[in-house]
Amino acid sequence: MFTERKAEEMLQEQENEYYKEMASDAEEDFRKLEVLANECCESMLDNKIYIVDNEKIFETNIIGKDLSIGKFGELLELLRHEEDILNCQVYVKEKNYNEPDIKGFTVFYPQYERNDISSIKVEIIESVSEFIEKVIYNEKELKNKKTFYRGHGDWRYDLLPGIYRPQNEHILLNESEYIKEIISSYPQYFMECKTALDYLSVLQHNGFPTRLLDFSENPLIALYMACNNDSQNHADTMKITVPKEYFKYYDSDTVSILANIAFAEDDFSIKDFNDIHHFEESLNIEEFNRRTDVTKLVHLIRNEKPAFKQAIDPKHLNGDILFVKPRRVFDRISHQSGLFALFGISGSKKDMPKIEYLSPPCDITHYIIPLYLKRKILEELSRINITEANVYCDMEHVAKHYINKAKNKEIEKIIEENEKKEREFSKSLFK
Repeated sequence: MFTERKAEEMLQEQENEYYKEMASDAEEDFRKLEVLANECCESMLDNKIYIVDNEKIFETNIIGKDLSIGKFGELLELLRHEEDILNCQVYVKEKNYNEPDIKGFTVFYPQYERNDISSIKVEIIESVSEFIEKVIYNEKELKNKKTFYRGHGDWRYDLLPGIYRPQNEHILLNESEYIKEIISSYPQYFMECKTALDYLSVLQHNGFPTRLLDFSENPLIALYMACNNDSQNHADTMKITVPKEYFKYYDSDTVSILANIAFAEDDFSIKDFNDIHHFEESLNIEEFNRRTDVTKLVHLIRNEKPAFKQAIDPKHLNGDILFVKPRRVFDRISHQSGLFALFGISGSKKDMPKIEYLSPPCDITHYIIPLYLKRKILEELSRINITEANVYCDMEHVAKHYINKAKNKEIEKIIEENEKKEREFSKSLFK
């Protein structure tokens, strides 16, 4: 039998439980904001962009939109005064898109007060015409520089060649073994290959992870790649401007050195040599080239260049990334104005150099395309004949393009008929 006191105790317990749940929900909201701020901080220190969607800030369990915005602002202010941020001489910049709207977002990006790290800029794109204006007409051609483009369907995608992506670690550890096994087992696919770069190009074309990362000299191709995917994130078309010394043609000696690293023994490393500083530079090179692993690398290079001298500069092996215009082995490379970034090593084959930290540095501009505008931009690109059929140029993609085109026409026809019926119904109401 319930007494009045017992009822009061039960009500008090329910009230306490309610407040505990509220406190727990509030803590979860604050933790979510802290995670966003910490991830943002890590991206700034890695010289990368970070996007925060308004939806992640506005939608809370209990603290509400206004408090959430205020708390995140406080966390960002603390971030700007983090010791690591200050020591690295980096400022946190931001660019807003439709700030009050649920579809809006903010792009945070680092700006270093140093000239030894690549600079980052951000633009937000809503149409092809705006993209062309900002990329082509608003940018002056720089002397002694080369510019290349790459499109990412997801802004979070890093500039990693396939061999260095986390899911391919098991391949990286046995890189040369896998490559040689494929070439020896399926020689018919490599009949026209003359150099290590040719072999890597064939492997890259057919989906095997390599030291190559695809780029284009045509910004519209990169924009198409950024928008033509199923990713549910904002897209990113990157423009990378590099000193001309990073650009090479397929027949360059330096390209042969870096490409043949893929065929070198998988424990190949020059970390121990980099730690030695007491030799004169000329003696360093002589000492370096007497190493057994370097001699084996030179032997690989001589398979494609018999007259290659055994005088490799260690600098060409450690930290180099080259932008290489390959032989046009595939039609797709020609149609896409394609070229490759060829990644060397950072001490050992297991470690990679990063474009963001090249020295001398490059300039990187991110053109962010809001998620809901991807389809619109693809439609605009199709009007200037940038389509799946023309970009990929093989019959599989040509067929796919026309199948989708037929489906879209059917959908447009249904929409047009429905709109016509609605107009006729509206007219009948006023008769």
